[in-house]
Amino acid sequence: MEDFSYEFVLALHSSLRWLVLLLLVVGLVRAVVGALTDSKKGAGSKAFGVVTIISLDVQILVGLALHLFISPTTKNAMADMGAAMKDPEQRFWVVEHGAMMILAAVFVHGCRMWAKRARSDRSEDFRLAVGYLIGLALILVRTPWPFTAIERPWFRLPF
Repeated sequence: MEDFSYEFVLALHSSLRWLVLLLLVVGLVRAVVGALTDSKKGAGSKAFGVVTIISLDVQILVGLALHLFISPTTKNAMADMGAAMKDPEQRFWVVEHGAMMILAAVFVHGCRMWAKRARSDRSEDFRLAVGYLIGLALILVRTPWPFTAIERPWFRLPF
């Protein structure tokens, strides 16, 4: 049962990344277009931002559950942190991946707060674009893609 729950949560985390990436890319495009054209906000603009933040937060929470409670990789690495820091793959999972994802979420959240204080729609869109771009870049850099040193599949199934 423990293996199934780990595989299920890992597949969920892997799948949610695509939703988060899609929402960040769409949000970035919307924000850049808004900043460049000074277009008025649509009715779904605020709702879109809320859905993006919620999906990012859910992804972070699922990742933290994996990291802190479920993943045998991080459990083993945390048992001997000195050895884990010397092994690039263990260091990636114990420190780099999670820290970068949390930092990305902080940037997206921070820029959304900064955007709320903007005096114009154009300025708000510019600030959102900055947050989405930085968050997206940080996520892309520390996601274990199939072509990186720490390889993981594009899609993962829970069985």
